[in-house]
Amino acid sequence: IIKRLASGESVTFEQVHVARNGKRIPVELRVNPFLLQGQKAVITVARDITERKLAEQQLRELSTHLQTVREEEKASIAREIHDDLGSTLTALKMDVYWLARLLPAEKETLPLLERVESLSGLLDDAVAVTRRIISELRPTVLDDLGLLAALEWQCAQFGKRTGIECRVHGVNSAGVQDK
Repeated sequence: IIKRLASGESVTFEQVHVARNGKRIPVELRVNPFLLQGQKAVITVARDITERKLAEQQLRELSTHLQTVREEEKASIAREIHDDLGSTLTALKMDVYWLARLLPAEKETLPLLERVESLSGLLDDAVAVTRRIISELRPTVLDDLGLLAALEWQCAQFGKRTGIECRVHGVNSAGVQDK
C-alpha cells in the first residue's frame, strides 16, 4: 500500500474499525496522496459499509440455501426416476424376455421374434439413457464416497467422452492430498 501511495496512486481497502464502545464497524478506506506545500500528504475518507456487508452475508446465505435446495431437488428427481422409471423398464425387460422364451423359433413366429429382439434393444437403450440422466442429475458416487471421488469420476467420464486429459487435485476429508 505504501509503495502505491508513494507513486501517487490512490488506494482503497476494507478494514474493521473498533469504536470506543467496542463495537466493530466495517469501513471502506480510500487513501488519496497529494502534495501540500511541496510535502507528500494523504487524505483518507472512511465510509461505513455495515449495510453492504450485511447484504453480502445475506446474499451468500441465500446462494448457499438455493444451492442446497437445488441439490436436494436433483437428488429427489434422480431417486424418482430410478425408482419409478427404472422399475417399469425392468418389468418391461422381464416381459420381453418372457415373450422371447415363449415364442417357438419357427418360420411363422420369426417376425415376432425379430420384433421382440428389437424391443429388447430399445429397452436396453432406454435403461442406459435413464442411468445417464440419473448420474448427471446426482452421481451416486457423490453420496457414497464424497465430493473428491465424485469429481474424479466426473473427470474420468469427461476424458472418455472427449479424449481430453483431465486431472483432479484435491485434499480429501482426512486431509490427505489425492492425485
